[in-house]
Amino acid sequence: MEVPSPAGLGVGDVNFPRTRLLCDGCPPLGWDGNDIETTVGKQAIKEFFIQMRKTFSETAHSSVIFQAKSKVNKLRKDLLSVQQKRSRILAKIEQEKKKVQQNQEKQKALEDFSSFLFNLEALQDEYRRESSSKKASTQECGSCDNLPSLLIEGHSSLTAANQLRSINELLQQRQ
Repeated sequence: MEVPSPAGLGVGDVNFPRTRLLCDGCPPLGWDGNDIETTVGKQAIKEFFIQMRKTFSETAHSSVIFQAKSKVNKLRKDLLSVQQKRSRILAKIEQEKKKVQQNQEKQKALEDFSSFLFNLEALQDEYRRESSSKKASTQECGSCDNLPSLLIEGHSSLTAANQLRSINELLQQRQ
């Protein structure tokens, strides 16, 4: 009989079974490689390779998870950059809309002013016709009392019309 180990569970202990494993996937204690032909030896080798396969597949699985997380993080960054670009573009679109609206308001104001000038010129033409007919009638009557006041009014109307035309031309040139 062999000498037992201090704990009583040594390799050479008669009461210690030869098939006990130190860890999952490790060969059994006391296995010296000579009993590979035995069922216990074959089972130990089979379990060892099964454990190695599990470890390898877990490692491969964790690698796939790491790659997937990396792709997800990259896609998140891409999405964030796209969202930032989108917000910048939307801000530019809003600015352009405001500019277009302001230009439309200016155009409408110019059209209103132009129609005002047209109406003013029509009134001036009408006034001239009336004043020329009054001149003819006053010359026939021989009364020229109203002539200085009519000239002053006509001159001021023409001056105002000329000023409005020049303002209109300046506004049209700016546009």
